[in-house]
Amino acid sequence: MSQKFKSIREHLAGLFFSIFWAVIIATLLFIYFAPYNLFGGSADSACYLLSALAQSQAAIVAIVVTLTLVAVQLTSQTYSPRVMDLFLKNFAFWILLLVYGNSQ
Repeated sequence: MSQKFKSIREHLAGLFFSIFWAVIIATLLFIYFAPYNLFGGSADSACYLLSALAQSQAAIVAIVVTLTLVAVQLTSQTYSPRVMDLFLKNFAFWILLLVYGNSQ
């Protein structure tokens, strides 16, 4: 059992360092390209961009949740209806859905 937790810990550490380096690279690119005024624009264009991003995130969430529930439904038909209850009572799923929904 400890080997499983060690593997998860190593995976999370690798994920953390990947995100860390992505943020460092994005920051350095922003600092490098800032003097060239590549990020100029009006407030209206920023509003349109943020609106498009919010709509695309909402569409992705809808697709992921729909496909997940379809997969759980097919699984519950194959094995037993109890699978759907286990999935919907899963606390981690609802927390993930709430956090992602509130991040928009």
